[in-house]
Amino acid sequence: MDSLGDEYLSITTSQKSVLLTNTSDEKLEFILIEYETSTLIDLDPDAQWPVIEANSSRRVSYNDIMGYQSSSTEAFIMWRNVNRSYQNSLKFSLLK
Repeated sequence: MDSLGDEYLSITTSQKSVLLTNTSDEKLEFILIEYETSTLIDLDPDAQWPVIEANSSRRVSYNDIMGYQSSSTEAFIMWRNVNRSYQNSLKFSLLK
């Protein structure tokens, strides 16, 4: 397992999924994309993203990562609070 993130979101990877833990008192929106796919698309800043409730976790299977293939080795995540006063992003390795 690998853990990373910031003061709002903890990201923990395992062999088949990513655990996203919202450590803040606010709802967070996120988008999770296979890294090579993320370099080919433009994200709509006004799009609705999945939500992680305050102080809760959400597990995302590798198969549910946009663009994921069995050969994928990295992912890209962007997250923000729902009022959009804060956002961050990170590229990270997928464990196999």
